[in-house]
Amino acid sequence: MSERPDRTEPKRIADPRELKALAHPLRMRLVIELTTRGSARAVDLANAIGEPANSVSFHLRQLARYGLIGEDTERGTDARERWWRMTSDEGFQADLGELRKLPGGPQAVGSLQNLTQEAARAALSVALEDDNDGPGEPTSWFNDFGVHLSRSEVEEFQNEFGKLISRWMERSRQVAATDDGVERHTYIGFAFGAPMDAVIGTSEPGGRTAPDDAEAAQ
Repeated sequence: MSERPDRTEPKRIADPRELKALAHPLRMRLVIELTTRGSARAVDLANAIGEPANSVSFHLRQLARYGLIGEDTERGTDARERWWRMTSDEGFQADLGELRKLPGGPQAVGSLQNLTQEAARAALSVALEDDNDGPGEPTSWFNDFGVHLSRSEVEEFQNEFGKLISRWMERSRQVAATDDGVERHTYIGFAFGAPMDAVIGTSEPGGRTAPDDAEAAQ
């Protein structure tokens, strides 16, 4: 008998075909919905995202084919009523550098990066333009910050931030399983950081950005 996967550890993606299976806008949306809900049927997901149930069922089977989601046998009452859930409650983990070395890897990584960049740009645009005026309507937020850290401190920061996200993901799954009459909306968020010099660029040694023409004239 095979051991049940540890749902507290991220599902490791080690095959470019698994990564490619994710690189589809509708499948990405289904993954997000399952992440927030815990488990759901195709009809539930179809109603949530406004897509035909047969199309949703097809994409769910494709995700399951590569082990990215699986059946929730504790919820299904019979073979005709499939409940789906993420393979892991902690999402996915992938070494993109290693995946690029495999056959089909560069294409799979590129496809997922393009999809993620488009979603991130769209989310940032909405967050920056949202005036949050409508009571009861979905609200967006945007925070930028800077920190000066060593490599070990970056890892500590990521660990603490990851625990915060995991706690709220678990709360999302818990409230999704209840019917308390509170209106909720699915949110997507992105968390990433990069060295300032790599983002802004420098033109002088030592990491100091050269002054612009206005500063030089003063």
